[in-house]
Amino acid sequence: MRLPIQYALTYPERWDSGLEDLDFAKLGQLTFASPDLKKFPCLGLALDVAKEGGTLPTVLNAADEEAVEAFLKGRIRFSQIYKVVDRSVRAHKKINKLTLKTIQDTDVWARHHAQAVIKAVAAKN
Repeated sequence: MRLPIQYALTYPERWDSGLEDLDFAKLGQLTFASPDLKKFPCLGLALDVAKEGGTLPTVLNAADEEAVEAFLKGRIRFSQIYKVVDRSVRAHKKINKLTLKTIQDTDVWARHHAQAVIKAVAAKN
């Protein structure tokens, strides 16, 4: 993860990381497993939202951004991020016909809804 993080922090430049190039032949074998969706519920929610489409991905993204910001500011616990995002996605009435205005309006709605959920979740802390 060091290299992707460095790329993100130094974009659009590329600094020498000092890391060796990845040699897949030296790895020998890669093993893949299905993700544990109970341990990572946000991933399961994201997969469901991706399948559903419409405005739901916009809601998930906006609600997640609001929830993460609230977590970083100490207003909610890390484990409550999922609750904020899930409640926001479930409260939204999906719109399938996408326009720029629809997406923008959905983003605004999702942020307001997520902030209300954050306030309710934070009050229980």
